[in-house]
Order: sequence, then structure tokens, then C-alpha cells
Amino acid sequence: MASRVEIVPINTGSNGDPSHRPRTAAHTLDDPPTKHLEKLGTLWMKLRGDARPGILYKLDKLPDGYTVWEKPRKTDPKHVDKWLFGHPNHRTFDSPNRFFPHFLHLMNNGGSSVNCPCTVCNIPDRSMSTTGASKRPSVAGAASHNALSDSAGVPLDYEGTPDIFQILINKLKRDHKLDTPVGQLMSLNWRSHISIAQGVFRYLADSPQWWPRALEMVLFVREFEEDEELCRDSSNEFGLYNTKTKVFGDFPEWEAGVVGQVPQEQLVLGDLVTETEKKTNVSISGLRVEPFPDPNLASTSTKDNKFWSKRHKYVPMHHVRPFIFWQEYLRGIPEQEWHPTIKHALTVMATFAVIDKVRFRGTWPSARVYCNGMYIGSEFIVTGDIVRLMPTTIDPTVIDIMKIHSIKLKLLELDDSTDDKGNSLRPHPLVCHVSGAAYTLDPAKAKTELLVDRESDLLPREFHGYGDWYHLSPPNTIRQVPFSRILGRCYEPDAMQLWFPTPTSDDRADLLSLGAAGAAAAREHARFRDKRINNGGNHRWNFSDTRIHALDLERHVNLEVGRMGRHGDKQLWLEHCRQLSNLAGPEGPTALSALAKVAALTPNGRLPELAEDLETENTGRGIVAELNMRKSRAHTMTDDIDRTSPAGAGFE
Repeated sequence: MASRVEIVPINTGSNGDPSHRPRTAAHTLDDPPTKHLEKLGTLWMKLRGDARPGILYKLDKLPDGYTVWEKPRKTDPKHVDKWLFGHPNHRTFDSPNRFFPHFLHLMNNGGSSVNCPCTVCNIPDRSMSTTGASKRPSVAGAASHNALSDSAGVPLDYEGTPDIFQILINKLKRDHKLDTPVGQLMSLNWRSHISIAQGVFRYLADSPQWWPRALEMVLFVREFEEDEELCRDSSNEFGLYNTKTKVFGDFPEWEAGVVGQVPQEQLVLGDLVTETEKKTNVSISGLRVEPFPDPNLASTSTKDNKFWSKRHKYVPMHHVRPFIFWQEYLRGIPEQEWHPTIKHALTVMATFAVIDKVRFRGTWPSARVYCNGMYIGSEFIVTGDIVRLMPTTIDPTVIDIMKIHSIKLKLLELDDSTDDKGNSLRPHPLVCHVSGAAYTLDPAKAKTELLVDRESDLLPREFHGYGDWYHLSPPNTIRQVPFSRILGRCYEPDAMQLWFPTPTSDDRADLLSLGAAGAAAAREHARFRDKRINNGGNHRWNFSDTRIHALDLERHVNLEVGRMGRHGDKQLWLEHCRQLSNLAGPEGPTALSALAKVAALTPNGRLPELAEDLETENTGRGIVAELNMRKSRAHTMTDDIDRTSPAGAGFE
């Protein structure tokens, strides 16, 4: 129950007609019209992004000329029906929800009803009867409610729902300081994502880092002949080895694909190199991998995309390798003999996208958006992961790792990129940082001579198999790096030993550097071959709002997605969201869960999107990204360097 009531003053101006009153004496004036004042006040504050928990909002009055009248229902006198009178057309509104689009238009247009999208202004044959008979809201009413947003000046996102991030930026400008969770209650995509994401992140937190993850890119082999295994020969090349004849055969035919389904049955370490006994068939115990199409043809050739997606394959885990090791596994195979999907995948290795944006925190004129995960190149990284850090010198040896605490997008120069009304004038410069506790194998780089205690929980016990770790930053401090420093997940040494057998366990530190040279080469290749980057001039990253857009997929798991995705009945989805927002009892979570499942199974069940077009630039000492909300381009150079702060202090 609300702890206190806050009065919300309305704007001046109204088109209300005080002469519009009930025709019969059976109606009684509802004065004050408490239900309408509270409902309208709450809806208005929520839409503006100003609502706070524990507060009941109430308008100070209705617009001039509007009044609420009530009458007991004939069939049930205990039930009282209410109607709002005052519209110039002398038609009534049967509920606060029905009146809200008209109210909002009045508030944003000085009391004028010209071009008002409400049902009473626009649909005479569906308007309310002057006798006060109640009618159920129509889908047309829901459509009018949504159409209001644009004309009322409320920022919209790609779904046609309130753009929560622009709303928060506007609120930050007004209040100068803001710290709030991010919630897109009027987006069914967001609601379905929240329902699903919680389980995904719990699953990842309890899983080894070598487990494959959805929408990652991998190398895979469709088939192995009987008695064939993938082995490395004396020249460090991987070939097909016959366990009976003890002879190496041809190279495997590697393809590159996107993980469409992860194994639904428990994996064990041995699955990495051999097929272990499973209770279910490969369509459940294995991975669904879809060959990756040419991203440069996606916008012009739907046939190419469909051709590759229809060639999906269910394969056991030992048929798959992380794509970041492409250089190691393709060694010895002439480039002209590579499968086409290899080059396709290399073309998108300079892509980046964040997901699960959970908190907005800022002090004007800058702000940070906290995220739970990110896709960089071929891999999916989440908070809590241990990642390898790219070397900062010419030497490609990897000796530094980080346990991620947070992933942040920092919006800069908001005062120069918005006008007095909060409208975007140009893209906001955006810096992406990853923060966490950093460790190194090099004692010369250590900030203390103390080793990381193998019995502590700073690092999982298995990671000490790489050697003795030192604190790269002083203990109890957090190191912050640009996202481009992230090479990829640090796989457990036992997994790496199976993928890349070494003569003795003493050589495991060298395993950390595998994939580093290939990742650097792939990113550079992508910067010249990915048209989405090349067309931007000197840009070096394709920074997209979702993984689907980063890979420019049109079909995934037999569904049309991205640009090809059918958007469905957005107005009906908005109405579902409004109904969910009004559910206060125990049925609320049940209804939300049911709708989330429906949304997740449709082509529209995608992750929420931050913006239409995002790009990044390399400044020499870090990465600066541009949040482009209006598909215009601006080139901003900002220094962005590794920094350290006390744990919990954060970076401003």
C-alpha cells in the first residue's frame, strides 16, 4: 500500500465543455473524482519516468470543463458506474484509461485537441454513449493510445513503446542526479527477456567456462568416420587420426556456425574430445549449429541467408571448438580450401553488443548503463566470468586475466547533445568499460609480492593450474579496461589441455596465449571486410544493439529475426503490457510468465534494443563508441585508458 500521496499539478489549457452534463437526474456528480485523479496521475508519472515506489500519485484536478458523474447499475445497485463528461463532441469516456490518451494530448498541446488520437475524437461510431452505458475497450482504442506517444512528444523506441533510455536522460537533465533500475514495462520483448534471462544467467553462473553458449560462433565438423579422432601431429597441425590403423588422414572440413541450441543434457569434461554415453539423442544432448552466412550479403540476398540456415546440424560436443582458435585448428589447410563460412565468420569478429541493461546511474551531464553481459567477436561474456586480457605490447603472450565485476556503457557530453526539451541533437559519445579484479602471471607487473591464495575464493581453484597468480592491481581494488582489451573467456586449464595436448602439465601457462594472435588478425580482417564498419570511414568496430543485429542474421532456429522478423500486432502487445502492469494479485506473475513464453516462441521474442545504429572508434588508448539514436553520424575522439580504483568505488 502506498505510504503517502503526492499531488501532481496539471498543465494549463483545456478544450473541456462545462455544458456537457448527463441528461437525466439519475446521475450524481463525483466530487472530487478520486479514482480518476489517482489513476490519471499514476499513468502520467509512469509515462514520464518520474514514478517512485511507495508513492500514490494524484492529479490536483481534472482539466477545466471535465467532470465525472456516477449512477448505480440497474441490475446491481451496489455497483456504481462512472463516466467522464466534458468533451466538445458531447460524448463520454467510460474509464480513466480511455480518457488518458486525450488527457495526455491536452497536457502536451496547450489544451488543444487538434490531431488528438483518442477514440472519442476520432471514431464517432465507437464513441461512448451519452446515456452513460459502459463498453469494453476496443483494439482500436489501444492503437490510439499508442499513437499518442509520438504526437505527445514522448520518445519512442523501435517497438513504438516509450524509449526508456531517452526518458531517463531527460529525467537526469531535470534532476541532475539519478540512480534507478532499468525497466521497460510497456515492452513485451523486455518482459519476456527478463523472464528468460534470469534462468540463463543462473545457468551460466553454475557452468564451467568451456560450456558453449547461445549465439556464439564456433568451428564444427559435421561428421567423423568410425574410429576417427581429431588429433594434433608433430607439426602442430590438426588432422583426422584413425585409432585402428594409427595413421593420420586428411584435414577435417571445418565450418563456422552460430550456436542455436546448447546441450540440454549434462556435459562432462570428456565430451570435449570424445563421445560419451548420453541418455538422449544428439538433438537434445548435442548442439544445434547453423552455418554462418555472408554478413555483407544479408541486406541484399535473403536466399544466401536461408541457404546456410537450412543446413543446420546437430552435433555432439566433441565436434565443436571455440571459433577464437580458428588459426590453430586451420593451420596447414590452404586458404583457398577453407569452407566459405570461415571467411563469413571472420568478417564479424569486430562486432560488439551488450545485453541485459539493468541499471541507469548518472550525474549530469554523463551517465552509465550497467549491463549483465556482452557479445564480443565470437563469444558471449557475462559478469562473473574470468576473461583473458589482450596484451598491450607487441609481444602476443597472454599473462593477464580478469574476473568481471561490471560491464558499463558511459554516456558522455549529454549537455551538448540534447536541447532544452531533451531532444537529441547529435549522437551521445559512449565509452564502454569492463571492470573487475585483475591478476597476472608476471611477478614484475604485480602490485604486491603476495601470491593469490589458492585456498581463497578470489579465483576458482582450477585456474591455479596455469601457475602462480599475482595481483595486477593492489588487493581490494578494481581495474577498469576498455572492452577491446577483452580477448575472450579464460577456459579452464583441463579443458585447454584436452583441446591442445601438451607433453607435460608444466606447459599450461602457454595455453593462455592460444587464440590471441588469431583474434587480433580476425579483428583487423573484419575492419576491412565488414561493410558496416568500412562504410563508416575510420571506424574500427560494429557496435550493435543486439547479437542478432551484430551478426545481421535474418533466420535463426527456423524463425525470421532481425530486419526480416515479423513485428506482429504491436498494439495487442501493448495492451497485454498494460494489463500486466495493472495485475496486483498473485495472478500477476503467472500471467507474466505465460506471456513471456508466448513472446519467446515468436519471431518477435528478441532482446530489447538500445538504439538503431551504434559504432565505435579507436583512440589509440582505448575505444570510444557513439550512441546514434537518429541514424546520423558524428566522430568524437575521447581518451579512454586502463584505470584502477578501490573496490566498490566505481568510476565516474
